[in-house]
Amino acid sequence: MKYDREYALRWIRYFESRKDLFKPKHLNPYLKQVFAGAKTGEKILDVGCGWGEALASIPTELEYFGCDPSITFLNYIAKNNPDRTLHLRRGGLPSQIPFEGQFDNVLCSMVLHCVGDLETSIDTLFSKAIPHRRVVIVDFRDKAHRLVRAGFIEMFEERKDYVRGLYALSDEVQLEAEAHLHAERKIESLLRRYGRFKKTFLGPFFVGYSAIKDK
Repeated sequence: MKYDREYALRWIRYFESRKDLFKPKHLNPYLKQVFAGAKTGEKILDVGCGWGEALASIPTELEYFGCDPSITFLNYIAKNNPDRTLHLRRGGLPSQIPFEGQFDNVLCSMVLHCVGDLETSIDTLFSKAIPHRRVVIVDFRDKAHRLVRAGFIEMFEERKDYVRGLYALSDEVQLEAEAHLHAERKIESLLRRYGRFKKTFLGPFFVGYSAIKDK
């Protein structure tokens, strides 16, 4: 699927409409909590940063590195966050991370469902984290899969663990979208390769994993 300019603009339009009630209520407070203990000067890598919604939940003292396939999203972030230390480049999962080195914090929020290769994606996320530091992953919980399917007003392709079609973000905003519906147990089995994690359900749609990389 193409994550082109039109795709990005429709998401930005929906974001600016403030009609998304789930992220402000459940996702954003969770991100603020997990990153509350971060120290000044630490670096955070936001993989699949989109339009930069997570920036509102990330302490301003952190040096921010964001990557996304869409240059439209990256330009939007730069325009709307002129006072932050930002490093923005095109890239994304499963393995195209455009920044060298490792990071104190790695975030992947609402991105894994856009990628079919779950194992490589999680390997990539942990490869970018400094040992004994944090990786935070948020995606759809199992119970949300039915709700996700219900949001498609026209289905182009549908399997047990994958859907693609015309999705209604709201009455005014629709876009072509896809979702790889990764099971929680599959994500968790991959996370256990790297260390311990805390699982948190975030309302009816999301589940968050805050993991510490062992080595």
